[in-house]
Amino acid sequence: MLQRYTLNEFYADRLSHRLVQAKKWWDRVIFFTIVVVFVTVWLGLVFRKEETGAFMDQFSERFARWIFEQDHSQQRMFGIFGLVFLANVAPSLVFFVRKNWIFPKASMSLRGYAAIQSKEVIKLPRSRGATKIPKAFYVYVSHPVTGNVIPVEISEGWYTNLEAGNRVNVHYHPSSDNVVYLINS
Repeated sequence: MLQRYTLNEFYADRLSHRLVQAKKWWDRVIFFTIVVVFVTVWLGLVFRKEETGAFMDQFSERFARWIFEQDHSQQRMFGIFGLVFLANVAPSLVFFVRKNWIFPKASMSLRGYAAIQSKEVIKLPRSRGATKIPKAFYVYVSHPVTGNVIPVEISEGWYTNLEAGNRVNVHYHPSSDNVVYLINS
């Protein structure tokens, strides 16, 4: 693992990753269910037109009654749409909360200087159909108080300008020695 996380950061990232995986599997289940239903109905309409048409009419009446005419049907509709919306938004929401509320930059109330120990470029897995290899640019800096070496991801432009031994301004948290924000000045 590149970054030493505090517990709340690590669990937020893991939760965000698992929500993305769950959404991907849920989308696959929905897709293949729709495909199976579509193929079944199409084959039924080709080979047994009258029986399939009657079955579809019966199903549509039941579904319309269930979704529109029974008690709590409005809540049921809002619940279905809410779950679909949350399945799409939850991973981004968890990641946003982790970045802005668990350890926001504003909570890094102490300032100091850190020396860059070394630099590293990490090649990330390429997504399907991509032509460029994505890269992450890390510098390893020593914490201003404890001296622990911490990997920090930075932009490519800043990475090319920095060299080992350079000093950079940092914000750091008073109670945590493994999270720093570098200041590009």
